[in-house]
Amino acid sequence: MTEAVHRTLLVRQAALLERGQELQDRFSALLASGAGVADVLQALADEVHNPVVLSHDGELLYTAAREHPHAAVASAWEAATRRLPQAPSMLSVAVAAGGDSHWGLASVLALERPLESIDRVALDRAVPILALGFLRAHEAETVGARDRGEFLDALLDSDLRLDDSQASRRASTVGFGKRTSWLLPLAADLAPGSGRLDERQWALVGREIRRELASRQIPAVVGTPSRERHLAVVAGLDAPGRRVALADTIAEAVRQAVQRFRAEAEVVVCAGRLSPSWRELRTALRETAGALPAARHAPIEAWHDVSGPNLHRLLWTLRNEPALGDFVEQRLAPLRAYDARHRGELVKTLETFCAHGGRKTETAKALHLERQSLYKRLTRIEALVEAQLTDEDTLLGLHLALRAQRVLDAR
Repeated sequence: MTEAVHRTLLVRQAALLERGQELQDRFSALLASGAGVADVLQALADEVHNPVVLSHDGELLYTAAREHPHAAVASAWEAATRRLPQAPSMLSVAVAAGGDSHWGLASVLALERPLESIDRVALDRAVPILALGFLRAHEAETVGARDRGEFLDALLDSDLRLDDSQASRRASTVGFGKRTSWLLPLAADLAPGSGRLDERQWALVGREIRRELASRQIPAVVGTPSRERHLAVVAGLDAPGRRVALADTIAEAVRQAVQRFRAEAEVVVCAGRLSPSWRELRTALRETAGALPAARHAPIEAWHDVSGPNLHRLLWTLRNEPALGDFVEQRLAPLRAYDARHRGELVKTLETFCAHGGRKTETAKALHLERQSLYKRLTRIEALVEAQLTDEDTLLGLHLALRAQRVLDAR
């Protein structure tokens, strides 16, 4: 009996190993034929007759749902991850990517039939193929992004004079699919506090943006200039009146792509002025990229229009000038000293007063003050700065000092 049981176990184990090799060959053939990670996951799901999911840092990335609604699979995966009583059985194996042996998890959810021994074998054989698929996709995307970045570098390089025909031909080789009447430059980066993305991550973000724009038939070059590690986009359009709508579309595509890697990240996007040719785009692209540092320290907006002059950007360029710091100190020091001694809010009151164009009724409402209380504060401010707020130069100077103080605080 012992020999019979042992023989049965060995036969079963050999059958599993043989089946595992067949599955590995099948998954490898898929990858060799040009299939991607999603195709391998789908093949795995069909083999185990259950949905398969791929997760990273506790977030769902890919789902091979079979016949199940995506929302139902996502809910089942979350319940299994949290080990809730109603959760289905789940089998998981770590997936390596980017040098991280525990980059993510490939999981089988028992929504159609109970888990079996072959499921573990199939999952074990699929995971190395998934890792190879990620490696191939990431390397290819990084190389392609570097090529597009070199083209953007050439556009930004004042010593390398690309004429329109040369630039147009090179643009077509890096994804700019058709000629357009106008070119719109954009630049994007993460806001302070959101960390930084490396070259590979920007490449993958760029891939998602290119796919989104291609689905809308918007020609674009998306890459990362080598000198500054941020994203740059040059998009084409035929009607100047569509500039705002195009900037909205690209800014949202950038935001969604970045947040797939960093869910809580804030993204800063700058859109420059339209150019009728690649030659004239050089200056516009340089201006747009140059506006990013100031925009990163400005209030968050859907996108910053840098096609015209801007006070915040001007002050940012002057932030290291001693004269600017002296000007701010001379204007605001008396108010800050008073607030420190009396726990007052004169600086805040002045900021609100300036923000509302010197209109007292609106200022009082914004500060939730009685008008008489506001008048007392304004009188105190006038006494400390030794000037009348009704004087145009005084109010302009104080407002400018307040704006400059924000720039100096953001350094």
